[in-house]
Amino acid sequence: MRAIFILMIALCVLFQVGVLAGKHPKKDDDTSDPSGDDNEHFSDDSQHADTNHDHNKHDNNDDDAVICSNTIKACVSDIVVLTEKLKAVRGDVNGFKAEDGFLAAYALHSKIKEIEDAIYKSRYDCCAIPRKLDNAETEVLLDLEQPLLIEVKLILNTLLLKKPELQQVLMAGSILRNDLRNIQALFNPLGVCLIEKVSDDKKAIEKKTIAALDSLFSAAINAC
Repeated sequence: MRAIFILMIALCVLFQVGVLAGKHPKKDDDTSDPSGDDNEHFSDDSQHADTNHDHNKHDNNDDDAVICSNTIKACVSDIVVLTEKLKAVRGDVNGFKAEDGFLAAYALHSKIKEIEDAIYKSRYDCCAIPRKLDNAETEVLLDLEQPLLIEVKLILNTLLLKKPELQQVLMAGSILRNDLRNIQALFNPLGVCLIEKVSDDKKAIEKKTIAALDSLFSAAINAC
Protein backbone atom coordinates (compact mmCIF):
# COMPACT_ATOMS: atom_id res chain seq x y z
CA MET A 1 0.00 0.00 0.00
CA ARG A 2 2.87 2.28 0.89
CA ALA A 3 4.53 1.53 -2.45
CA ILE A 4 1.41 2.46 -4.31
CA PHE A 5 1.25 5.77 -2.42
CA ILE A 6 4.88 6.59 -3.30
CA LEU A 7 4.21 5.74 -6.97
CA MET A 8 1.25 8.12 -7.08
CA ILE A 9 3.35 10.95 -5.61
CA ALA A 10 6.06 10.34 -8.21
CA LEU A 11 3.53 10.43 -11.03
CA CYS A 12 2.09 13.73 -9.74
CA VAL A 13 5.57 15.27 -9.61
CA LEU A 14 6.36 14.15 -13.14
CA PHE A 15 3.01 15.42 -14.39
CA GLN A 16 3.62 18.91 -12.90
CA VAL A 17 7.11 19.09 -14.38
CA GLY A 18 5.72 18.14 -17.78
CA VAL A 19 3.03 20.78 -17.58
CA LEU A 20 5.53 23.49 -16.61
CA ALA A 21 7.86 22.41 -19.36
CA GLY A 22 4.99 22.64 -21.85
CA LYS A 23 3.92 26.12 -20.68
CA HIS A 24 7.34 27.75 -20.96
CA PRO A 25 7.75 27.52 -24.77
CA LYS A 26 4.19 28.70 -25.20
CA LYS A 27 5.08 31.86 -23.27
CA ASP A 28 8.02 32.43 -25.61
CA ASP A 29 5.71 32.11 -28.63
CA ASP A 30 3.27 34.62 -27.18
CA THR A 31 6.10 37.12 -26.69
CA SER A 32 7.36 36.82 -30.25
CA ASP A 33 3.99 37.36 -31.93
CA PRO A 34 3.33 40.91 -30.67
CA SER A 35 6.89 41.81 -31.60
CA GLY A 36 6.22 40.68 -35.14
CA ASP A 37 3.02 42.74 -35.27
CA ASP A 38 4.86 45.86 -34.12
CA ASN A 39 7.52 45.48 -36.79
CA GLU A 40 4.86 45.16 -39.44
CA HIS A 41 3.15 48.32 -38.15
CA PHE A 42 6.31 50.41 -38.38
CA SER A 43 6.96 49.10 -41.85
CA ASP A 44 3.53 50.27 -42.97
CA ASP A 45 4.13 53.75 -41.50
CA SER A 46 7.43 54.01 -43.35
CA GLN A 47 5.81 53.09 -46.64
CA HIS A 48 3.06 55.65 -45.95
CA ALA A 49 5.65 58.37 -45.32
CA ASP A 50 7.40 57.51 -48.58
CA THR A 51 4.12 57.82 -50.43
CA ASN A 52 3.51 61.26 -48.93
CA HIS A 53 7.02 62.35 -49.89
CA ASP A 54 6.49 61.34 -53.49
CA HIS A 55 3.16 63.17 -53.54
CA ASN A 56 4.77 66.35 -52.27
CA LYS A 57 7.46 66.11 -54.90
CA HIS A 58 4.78 65.88 -57.56
CA ASP A 59 3.02 68.99 -56.20
CA ASN A 60 6.24 71.01 -56.25
CA ASN A 61 6.81 70.13 -59.88
CA ASP A 62 3.39 71.23 -61.14
CA ASP A 63 4.79 74.42 -62.68
CA ASP A 64 7.54 72.51 -64.43
CA ALA A 65 4.89 70.25 -65.91
CA VAL A 66 3.36 73.31 -67.61
CA ILE A 67 6.59 74.98 -68.78
CA CYS A 68 9.56 72.71 -69.41
CA SER A 69 11.69 74.86 -71.73
CA ASN A 70 14.33 76.97 -70.00
CA THR A 71 13.97 79.59 -72.73
CA ILE A 72 10.25 79.96 -72.04
CA LYS A 73 10.90 80.03 -68.29
CA ALA A 74 13.34 82.92 -68.83
CA CYS A 75 10.73 84.86 -70.78
CA VAL A 76 8.07 84.27 -68.12
CA SER A 77 10.48 85.24 -65.35
CA ASP A 78 11.39 88.45 -67.17
CA ILE A 79 7.73 89.48 -67.41
CA VAL A 80 7.34 88.96 -63.66
CA VAL A 81 10.50 90.98 -62.92
CA LEU A 82 9.34 93.76 -65.25
CA THR A 83 5.99 93.99 -63.47
CA GLU A 84 7.70 94.17 -60.08
CA LYS A 85 10.10 96.82 -61.38
CA LEU A 86 7.22 98.99 -62.59
CA LYS A 87 5.57 98.71 -59.18
CA ALA A 88 8.78 99.68 -57.36
CA VAL A 89 9.45 102.71 -59.59
CA ARG A 90 5.83 103.81 -59.20
CA GLY A 91 6.55 104.15 -55.49
CA ASP A 92 9.59 106.30 -56.28
CA VAL A 93 7.55 108.53 -58.59
CA ASN A 94 4.86 108.91 -55.97
CA GLY A 95 7.44 110.03 -53.42
CA PHE A 96 8.97 112.71 -55.66
CA LYS A 97 8.58 116.35 -54.60
CA ALA A 98 9.53 119.47 -56.53
CA GLU A 99 11.57 120.83 -53.62
CA ASP A 100 13.83 117.79 -53.90
CA GLY A 101 15.26 119.44 -56.99
CA PHE A 102 17.10 118.23 -60.08
CA LEU A 103 19.13 115.51 -58.36
CA ALA A 104 15.92 113.80 -57.24
CA ALA A 105 14.47 114.14 -60.73
CA TYR A 106 17.63 112.63 -62.23
CA ALA A 107 17.50 109.79 -59.71
CA LEU A 108 13.97 109.13 -60.88
CA HIS A 109 15.21 109.13 -64.47
CA SER A 110 17.81 106.49 -63.48
CA LYS A 111 15.07 104.33 -61.95
CA ILE A 112 13.06 104.55 -65.17
CA LYS A 113 16.17 103.42 -67.04
CA GLU A 114 16.00 100.21 -65.00
CA ILE A 115 12.54 99.64 -66.47
CA GLU A 116 14.04 100.04 -69.95
CA ASP A 117 16.70 97.44 -69.10
CA ALA A 118 14.02 95.02 -67.86
CA ILE A 119 12.01 95.46 -71.07
CA TYR A 120 15.11 94.90 -73.19
CA LYS A 121 15.89 91.66 -71.35
CA SER A 122 12.28 90.49 -71.75
CA ARG A 123 12.45 91.24 -75.45
CA TYR A 124 15.72 89.33 -75.82
CA ASP A 125 14.54 86.22 -73.95
CA CYS A 126 11.00 86.09 -75.32
CA CYS A 127 12.14 86.58 -78.92
CA ALA A 128 14.65 83.75 -78.40
CA ILE A 129 11.85 81.18 -77.91
CA PRO A 130 12.38 78.82 -80.86
CA ARG A 131 8.77 77.72 -81.35
CA LYS A 132 5.14 78.59 -80.81
CA LEU A 133 3.82 78.19 -77.30
CA ASP A 134 1.26 75.50 -76.66
CA ASN A 135 -2.10 76.36 -75.10
CA ALA A 136 -0.97 75.83 -71.49
CA GLU A 137 2.18 77.91 -71.95
CA THR A 138 0.20 80.65 -73.66
CA GLU A 139 -2.26 80.79 -70.76
CA VAL A 140 0.60 81.25 -68.30
CA LEU A 141 1.96 84.14 -70.35
CA LEU A 142 -1.43 85.81 -70.79
CA ASP A 143 -2.13 85.55 -67.06
CA LEU A 144 1.15 87.35 -66.33
CA GLU A 145 0.48 90.11 -68.84
CA GLN A 146 -2.65 91.32 -67.07
CA PRO A 147 -0.77 92.48 -63.93
CA LEU A 148 1.83 94.01 -66.26
CA LEU A 149 -0.84 96.01 -68.07
CA ILE A 150 -2.26 97.20 -64.75
CA GLU A 151 1.15 98.33 -63.48
CA VAL A 152 1.85 100.24 -66.71
CA LYS A 153 -1.46 102.05 -66.34
CA LEU A 154 -0.79 102.85 -62.67
CA ILE A 155 2.73 104.20 -63.15
CA LEU A 156 1.67 106.35 -66.12
CA ASN A 157 -1.22 107.79 -64.11
CA THR A 158 1.17 108.50 -61.23
CA LEU A 159 3.60 110.25 -63.56
CA LEU A 160 0.83 112.45 -64.95
CA LEU A 161 -0.28 113.35 -61.42
CA LYS A 162 3.30 114.39 -60.67
CA LYS A 163 3.58 116.44 -63.87
CA PRO A 164 3.04 119.84 -62.15
CA GLU A 165 5.86 119.14 -59.70
CA LEU A 166 8.16 117.73 -62.39
CA GLN A 167 7.65 120.85 -64.50
CA GLN A 168 8.94 122.97 -61.64
CA VAL A 169 12.33 121.27 -61.98
CA LEU A 170 14.53 122.39 -64.88
CA MET A 171 14.44 119.85 -67.77
CA ALA A 172 12.67 117.21 -65.66
CA GLY A 173 9.53 117.27 -67.82
CA SER A 174 11.40 116.83 -71.12
CA ILE A 175 13.60 114.07 -69.67
CA LEU A 176 10.48 112.23 -68.50
CA ARG A 177 8.85 112.57 -71.92
CA ASN A 178 11.92 111.09 -73.60
CA ASP A 179 11.96 108.22 -71.09
CA LEU A 180 8.37 107.35 -71.96
CA ARG A 181 9.14 107.40 -75.67
CA ASN A 182 12.08 105.06 -75.12
CA ILE A 183 9.95 102.66 -73.10
CA GLN A 184 7.24 102.65 -75.76
CA ALA A 185 9.85 101.97 -78.45
CA LEU A 186 11.18 98.99 -76.46
CA PHE A 187 7.72 97.58 -75.81
CA ASN A 188 6.82 97.50 -79.51
CA PRO A 189 9.30 94.77 -80.63
CA LEU A 190 8.59 92.82 -77.43
CA GLY A 191 4.91 92.86 -78.34
CA VAL A 192 5.66 91.67 -81.87
CA CYS A 193 7.58 88.69 -80.50
CA LEU A 194 4.85 87.77 -78.03
CA ILE A 195 2.19 87.88 -80.74
CA GLU A 196 4.30 85.56 -82.88
CA LYS A 197 4.94 83.07 -80.06
CA VAL A 198 1.48 82.59 -78.54
CA SER A 199 -0.79 79.82 -79.80
CA ASP A 200 -2.86 80.72 -82.85
CA ASP A 201 -6.21 80.74 -81.06
CA LYS A 202 -4.89 83.34 -78.56
CA LYS A 203 -3.30 85.75 -81.04
CA ALA A 204 -6.31 88.08 -81.04
CA ILE A 205 -6.13 88.39 -77.24
CA GLU A 206 -2.40 89.06 -77.36
CA LYS A 207 -2.78 91.69 -80.08
CA LYS A 208 -5.41 93.44 -77.97
CA THR A 209 -3.12 93.47 -74.93
CA ILE A 210 -0.14 94.85 -76.87
CA ALA A 211 -2.33 97.49 -78.54
CA ALA A 212 -3.61 98.56 -75.12
CA LEU A 213 -0.04 98.99 -73.85
CA ASP A 214 0.92 101.09 -76.86
CA SER A 215 -2.17 103.28 -76.48
CA LEU A 216 -1.39 103.91 -72.82
CA PHE A 217 2.09 105.18 -73.65
CA SER A 218 0.91 107.30 -76.55
CA ALA A 219 -1.71 108.98 -74.38
CA ALA A 220 0.78 109.59 -71.57
CA ILE A 221 3.40 111.07 -73.93
CA ASN A 222 0.83 113.42 -75.44
CA ALA A 223 -0.29 114.49 -71.98
CA CYS A 224 3.23 115.25 -70.73
